Amino acid sequence: MSREKEYNEYIDTHVKNVIESWKRFLKPALLFYMDKIGISVDDIKKAQMAIKSHDASKWSEEEYSGYLHYFYPEAGVDLKQNEKEMDYAWLHHQNTNPHHWQYYVLIRDNSKATLLDMPFEYICEMLCDWHSFSKKDPTSTAANWYSKNKDKIMLSDNTRQVVEKLLTYMTKPLAQDNK
Repeated sequence: MSREKEYNEYIDTHVKNVIESWKRFLKPALLFYMDKIGISVDDIKKAQMAIKSHDASKWSEEEYSGYLHYFYPEAGVDLKQNEKEMDYAWLHHQNTNPHHWQYYVLIRDNSKATLLDMPFEYICEMLCDWHSFSKKDPTSTAANWYSKNKDKIMLSDNTRQVVEKLLTYMTKPLAQDNK
């Protein structure tokens, strides 16, 4: 299989797993508990729309080759060059996709970071993104991933509260046959 075809299949599978995380875990929980956690049907619709277009930028000129060369390198290619290309692709991805927490870290001219609140729909997309990897690795639920990485993730206090509340619905892996 060609590198391009393998990478294309990876993107397609990842997006399907993000959508499956939404449909099987987060959306049903939000619908059931919406009054308790103070969200509306409109909030859920916005999240669903965000998730439908998840990672569309990975097909862009700015990202595609960087990801391809980094994760599916050609034999004999300088891996340092692939790393640099990936850094630019990843930076573009973070700055183009509001489901990444890095999108909400404002670095001021004095080099101090200001943490902005993430909109609810992108918090949902971020959690489904994290949870999607549990399809392949059952230990990689969104809740487990967050638990291991929360000290490195820069979130506003409000965003962190919402994230931690929603993560309680993302503890079972996609890999389980619990549809």
